[in-house]
Amino acid sequence: MAEIKAGDVVQLKSGSPKMTVERVEQSEVPPYAVCSWFDSKGQPQSGTYNLSSLVISNESSFGGFPGR
Repeated sequence: MAEIKAGDVVQLKSGSPKMTVERVEQSEVPPYAVCSWFDSKGQPQSGTYNLSSLVISNESSFGGFPGR
């Protein structure tokens, strides 16, 4: 399994929009990633997730920002 790092595109194992990892904090217990994405209205969002809840997205295509 690949290690999640800044710049990776990830999703929650349970399903979610594609998110970009901004940074990973390995020194914390449990380790976590700060992620950002755009919602369906094009508004920027961010969240913090345990690494164990994330998977690297296997789709290389990017939907892009609405309107671009």
